[in-house]
Amino acid sequence: MRFSPILSFEGRASRAELWIMLGSFVLLWLAAEFASWTSQIPEIGIVCLWLLVAPICALLVKRMHDRGRSAWWLCLGLVPGFGWAWVILQLFFMRGDRGDSAYGQDPLYDIDWSNYAA
Repeated sequence: MRFSPILSFEGRASRAELWIMLGSFVLLWLAAEFASWTSQIPEIGIVCLWLLVAPICALLVKRMHDRGRSAWWLCLGLVPGFGWAWVILQLFFMRGDRGDSAYGQDPLYDIDWSNYAA
């Protein structure tokens, strides 16, 4: 697995990259929140959260590209209920398109899938 540049909105991101990067972002934010609780500067956590907005958006866009969809499909997440469920399902649980696409090279291209054939 290869990781794409963190602030690039181009290319594709696998599910593993999404889970690993979001987990890292959450841990970083929690560490900043802890630092804000123990220091005299309570805004550290909020500043950290704002600094993570662009990388998280880029990651979500690349994940949608991996599903073969435009980033505009993320706007469906603004629809309560169905929209949220559809976006979460697409981003976190559905496998990306196999092979190269208009959005870039398959992020799992270096895995030999012949060993996993049924």
